[in-house]
Amino acid sequence: MKFTDTPIDKQPTIDKQTPIYVFGNTEYTDVLLKDFNVIGIIDDFSSEALIKGVERVSLSNIRPDATIISTVNNSRAFHAMQMLRDKSFKNCLFIGSLINQYPSSFKHTYLYQAQHAMRQLDAQMQQVAASFADETSHQQFSQIVNFRKTLNINFLSEMKVKIDQQYFEPFVYEQAFDCLLDGGAYDGHDSQQFVDIFPNYQKIYLIEPQSENLALIHKRFQSEPRCELVHACLGSRANTVRLSGEGTSAKIAEEGELVAMRTIDSFKTSGKTLVKLDIEGAEVDCLKGAMNALSDPSYSFAISAYHLPNDFWDIYQILNAAPIKRKFYFRHYSSGFAESVIFAV
Repeated sequence: MKFTDTPIDKQPTIDKQTPIYVFGNTEYTDVLLKDFNVIGIIDDFSSEALIKGVERVSLSNIRPDATIISTVNNSRAFHAMQMLRDKSFKNCLFIGSLINQYPSSFKHTYLYQAQHAMRQLDAQMQQVAASFADETSHQQFSQIVNFRKTLNINFLSEMKVKIDQQYFEPFVYEQAFDCLLDGGAYDGHDSQQFVDIFPNYQKIYLIEPQSENLALIHKRFQSEPRCELVHACLGSRANTVRLSGEGTSAKIAEEGELVAMRTIDSFKTSGKTLVKLDIEGAEVDCLKGAMNALSDPSYSFAISAYHLPNDFWDIYQILNAAPIKRKFYFRHYSSGFAESVIFAV
């Protein structure tokens, strides 16, 4: 498989003094406000007159020839750009074009760091790609790696937003799993899918560190005796940590709610077990606490692999080093950088 580099001079460029409107309030918005000539932030959902000290404007009030920079990058990056194009804005650019043109301004942002990682790990990405068991994995992995290397939004044009369908593919259904370790259970949506697909399951551990999310899980599964709610986060060893942040963005920090840390190997299951992890960048550390599970042929893995720039390689290395050889698959569930999953089944 050959990965692509799109020359920077083939992508749109602008001068830092060009008056621009910013679409999306992200980490890239802060950089643009600091280093570029931002004259407005587009937000049709806010009633505030100012956002971060800059005039809030409605998309309907912007001239068709205005320069718009879309900072939407997480799950609907291509869809956001396509919406702007469909509304006949001629001068809309994805933030990746500015990162390519002015890399020093964006060196602390995720997309810059992901681009650097992909360029440094080109040979390793070839190795990862060669391991996949089906053509869909090859195609999607190629598109995502090429997007990360070039930050050219058009590499995401064929990606569908299927966030609610994550982790459950035909090659997962075929396994007839008995148990699920749901790491980063959030509101229990993924565990509910597991229940619907495998109604004769034996056990589900819903592992979630945030108390407010546990309340949502309890409401959903209070009548399911085979589901056990676990107030903990996952890591490489037994410990206690503090967690800061809300919803799906909670991370280990110096201050915040005190929670237990457990390892995957501390959970006891029987039969075929699926380990699903979406734990905000702690996936690699967590897999280091799964050496027994990785050595057990009854375990399969579905791991979110996008939170950290090197996740594609770091997660693959751990899964591939296991004494049990599994089939590898790759799926991407959004039109942005997020929601990539590596499967080892």
